[in-house]
Amino acid sequence: MTVSHDPSTGLFVAGDYRYWVHNFSIPPEFNVSSAVVAAFQCNVRLAQFSVNNAMGNPALDVWRVFNFTLTSAGAITITPLQVFEAGSSGTVFQYAAGVEEPPPPPGNGHDRGMEFSAR
Repeated sequence: MTVSHDPSTGLFVAGDYRYWVHNFSIPPEFNVSSAVVAAFQCNVRLAQFSVNNAMGNPALDVWRVFNFTLTSAGAITITPLQVFEAGSSGTVFQYAAGVEEPPPPPGNGHDRGMEFSAR
């Protein structure tokens, strides 16, 4: 996932974002994957998360890794979650009861402001 500047303003789209991994290939389960997610900003690693440190049942379909808040200037605050949850291809995580999270902002694919990778 890459969060890019808005090409019309040159700023990031400020807001709250979610990062999770969905295991579409069950089995095997998360506990045998040794998956790692890392968050980078301008090629500097801000955080790294291992599936082996997540809490809950690794047989569940979704590993909720972290949430982050982003300012228009690019300041980021990462909140680790590290928890397994039930889910499906249609799962939507919500801000609050009954309020659906907006879709991610469009990116131009060329500006690599925030990058999150899983391996």
